[in-house]
Amino acid sequence: MLNDLSRRAFVTLAGAAGVGAALGTSVAPSACAEEASTASGNKKMKFSAMVTLGDWAIFRGAWGDPGVYYILKRMKDTGFSRVYWRTTDGCGQACYPSKVTNPAQEFIRDPKRFMEQHHVQDFLNQGRPMPDGWIKGSADFSQFDSITSGIHWAKHFGLEFYCWHEHAEDHGAVGQISRIAFEHPEWLTRNRDGKSSPCRFSWGIQPAVEHRIALVREVLEHQPDGLYFDFVKSMCSTPGVGCTPHFDDQGVWYCTYDEPVVEAFKKETGRDPHQIPNGDAEWVRFRSRYMTDFVRQVRQMQQRDFPSVKLGAFGCPTGRLGFATGDKMVACADPLRAYLEDHETWTRDGLIDEFVNAYNDGAVGRDPTKLKAMVADSRSRIHNPCRYRGSQLEVYGLGDEPSLMTAIETIANCDCQEIVLFETTPLESNNTWGVIAKAIKQFG
Repeated sequence: MLNDLSRRAFVTLAGAAGVGAALGTSVAPSACAEEASTASGNKKMKFSAMVTLGDWAIFRGAWGDPGVYYILKRMKDTGFSRVYWRTTDGCGQACYPSKVTNPAQEFIRDPKRFMEQHHVQDFLNQGRPMPDGWIKGSADFSQFDSITSGIHWAKHFGLEFYCWHEHAEDHGAVGQISRIAFEHPEWLTRNRDGKSSPCRFSWGIQPAVEHRIALVREVLEHQPDGLYFDFVKSMCSTPGVGCTPHFDDQGVWYCTYDEPVVEAFKKETGRDPHQIPNGDAEWVRFRSRYMTDFVRQVRQMQQRDFPSVKLGAFGCPTGRLGFATGDKMVACADPLRAYLEDHETWTRDGLIDEFVNAYNDGAVGRDPTKLKAMVADSRSRIHNPCRYRGSQLEVYGLGDEPSLMTAIETIANCDCQEIVLFETTPLESNNTWGVIAKAIKQFG
């Protein structure tokens, strides 16, 4: 049930406001200033938040234009200035009618081909059957373009609208595999042990890269204010259920042992990747070039065809937990070695306009010392002309005012321009909208 507003009253209110009827109408863009200052001249942060409409539909009953209106109105009333709208819920599955992939929430189950995910489902659900709504899908994105609706209402409320675009894997949670992954299992990357990842396409297999670029183009065609890449989120992180290791015991990326990549490395260097350490600097750098080439191709497309749209990245920090060999979780290495994210090259070469540090271990938000160190470490790799905007903050586990305010104050004291809350659904379930409104008055 939607908080503070019955469904009937909400639909009536939203209908009176013209929900759905005015889509496509020209509305004045956001007039939010890039930076605000207090009387003493201190910089103030922008407050932004990430939105997964599929989660709102499943857990809070918010769906369609009325649901989008409700979410963005709550954000506006709280004081947020930017929204990051999820475009691929479960990665590779679109939150809009797509010609490239299947709609999000249309979960496909095939235990014969991807058994480990169903073991994870049973493990997480403690043997209980999954709810019908979860399996069948609680939201029909084949008929509803949530990005178009989000852009309309964001402009109505004076919010900047940025797309949060997951693209490093083919699904971001248990059991969410796209049709494309079933149709093209040969696109899935393999790790050093020869095991295929069920949730990440290879950066070195050209048809998979072309598929990714086509999906990005569909999102850019909506003409949002910006698009942020998310190369981090992934399933395969539950010990004890036989998942595919994505990292070695040193937290270094363990995948991209795909034939085209291995053969290209042999030809260029005369070395066999299987005969050298996984963390060999030359081998890590070689694999990272494939991801950087993808970012470069998207940049060229954006500058040519969508020049008004900014590109950014939710960049992985050092030390994020990842599922490794030996069926264990380890602290991952720096972003280049852990995720092949070459932040220094991306920013120095002008491939992205903005950067936000993201996806740290949730416990970091409760430790000001670790939080400050994480921001400083991430910022050290960002160079002109890219702007380091600030840090994401995971708020699922920060459900009380003291912990939220301490974490927000810590990020503010790091001279960040922006704090991005991950994400809005816990603000609803934890009833902490008011705490965030208080923080925005103090720091925003």
